[in-house]
Formats: sequence, structure tokens, C-alpha cells
Amino acid sequence: YRRTKCCRPWQLEKKIYSNLPRVLQFPMQVVYTAAVDIMQSIKRRQLPTTLHRDYKKSRGMSRWHDVHDWLGGYPYESARPREVDTFLTNLGFVKERGFKDYDHRVAWGLSGSGCAEYIYRLNDYASSTTP
Repeated sequence: YRRTKCCRPWQLEKKIYSNLPRVLQFPMQVVYTAAVDIMQSIKRRQLPTTLHRDYKKSRGMSRWHDVHDWLGGYPYESARPREVDTFLTNLGFVKERGFKDYDHRVAWGLSGSGCAEYIYRLNDYASSTTP
């Protein structure tokens, strides 16, 4: 995940959620879903019913599976694009392309951090000199 200012709180939330019994996870799912629905409805100027109706079509999975996956995704790791680049470059990879490459700013990440996507290839020179 892309590093945000809320990564530490999200990491703590995920650790707590993952260790709760299912009966206590459900109230957290409801509160989280309501908060996200309110934010998304305002941001997109749509009714929450429209968001629910179109959710599976746009995401490819049910809303509750997605919420459970996000809230319980522990261990949770995030990095800045520059950190990813340094790590892979040191392993002999060369960056071909970055998608959603937000190296110039760090978002708040209240509703999640978002994924950064990259394409790297193994440097031809590095691969030809490896025993």
C-alpha cells in the first residue's frame, strides 16, 4: 500500500480487528461501512443506495467481503514510491513504469491508503552477470 499519514492508526486497527472474535468484528464493519458511505456519498454526490447497488459490479466482490478484507488485512505494510524504487533497484531491477505514483505528496488516508502499482524488469546486465 501507498504510505499515508494514517498508516500507523490503520495498522493498529487491523491488528485489533484481526484478533477479535467474529461477533465483535461485525459492529466494526457496520461503523466503518456507514462512515465510508457518508464520505463517498458526499464526494460523489450520490445516494448511498446507488453506491451499494453498483458496488459488486465495480469491485468484483461483495461489499462485506471487501470490508472484512480491508479491516482485517494484517500484517499491514506500506511504502513510499521512493522506498519501493530503492529496494528494487538495489536488487538489480529497473523501473519501466509507475501507475498512481504519488511520490510528491503523502495523502491522509482516512478511508484507506490506495495501492501504488509499478512495473519493474530485471536489469539485463545484472541478470547476465549473476552466476
